[in-house]
Amino acid sequence: MYEGRLKHYAPIETICTPNLKGVTKPEDQKTQEAQQLLKHIEPHDFVVLLDEKGKTPTSKEFADFITQKQINSCKRMVFIICGAFGAHQQIKDVAHYVLALSKFTFSHQLARIVLAEQVYRAFSIIHNHPYHNE
Repeated sequence: MYEGRLKHYAPIETICTPNLKGVTKPEDQKTQEAQQLLKHIEPHDFVVLLDEKGKTPTSKEFADFITQKQINSCKRMVFIICGAFGAHQQIKDVAHYVLALSKFTFSHQLARIVLAEQVYRAFSIIHNHPYHNE
């Protein structure tokens, strides 16, 4: 639902990497996941890694962050949600910003919904839409 609403404000694309079957070691899973993710990152992308140890801005601060990226001619912002074992160092190395949705840990499915809602909320704040209440 939120991804559909976001299309009114900015182009959005969701890419889900395939589940890794038969990989039992956490480090192997992180390595293979990183290889899949890196295929989708372009040199000009602004990469935001979601991690529970990241910054936890308010919705208004997040909207200001997105506004600043737009002002600075950010062509594409890429949000990465990694697997259960976290991000491989290669992904951490390409990330420009590390964002935490909460101090809680979320499943992929829930993190995607919360992220989509917060990005939609940020754009509604930026465009003075009444969705967000202060």
